[in-house]
Amino acid sequence: MPDEPDGQNQLPKTDDNASRHNEKTSDTPNKTKKKSCVSPRALRCITLIFDGLLVFVGAVYSFFAYQQWQSMNMQIRIANKALHIEQRAWVTESDISGKAQEGQVYKIAVTFKNTGKTPAKQHPGLSASCFRLKEIADPDPDWDTEVAKEAAGNIFTKGLIPPNGAFAHNLNASHDAKMAADDIPKISNPTLVMLVFGKIIYWDIFGCEHWSTYCYRAYPDGTFIQYGPYNDSDENECF
Repeated sequence: MPDEPDGQNQLPKTDDNASRHNEKTSDTPNKTKKKSCVSPRALRCITLIFDGLLVFVGAVYSFFAYQQWQSMNMQIRIANKALHIEQRAWVTESDISGKAQEGQVYKIAVTFKNTGKTPAKQHPGLSASCFRLKEIADPDPDWDTEVAKEAAGNIFTKGLIPPNGAFAHNLNASHDAKMAADDIPKISNPTLVMLVFGKIIYWDIFGCEHWSTYCYRAYPDGTFIQYGPYNDSDENECF
């Protein structure tokens, strides 16, 4: 057969450059998509880390806020304590007097005074003073039991005790009997101990209960000397 002219019955040649361009163009979106994609697992990790940081920051803030609150609360308590101590009532015995004299009833007066800056309130039937005799070799009486016995029967009705206000418990040491000439030498015997003791219970304006106890050894000539461990006061802090 005769040769066919050039260009006839031949497939057109493909443009290699265009093909390559098309391949590059078609590959570009896939490559870009792969680079910008974040997996769900990585997203969860980032979220957890962020949440953990928020929890940590919140915990740190809460800790320091709590510490600040504690400090402020302590300062308030200290200020309230100072105010309470400065302004509260202070009631205790301030004087004891009484002398055994022939032909007269032997009486002893225990004077109490509020040395605080605010009034005190005393309820009847809770405070009392006692006069007891004992031999020097005998044990001391049960202080609180004796005071309770005395308080149960007293008719002391003192109410409000203002600042610098005073009142007295009066004791009838000779039970309304006048002292005879030979009575004074008897109670002057050094083996005989005459005790004056008692307890005062009161409330301050802050509603806090307080108490004070005292005990003295009495001598017929009117001398009184503190005796034993029953000289004390409370340390109540009601705030």
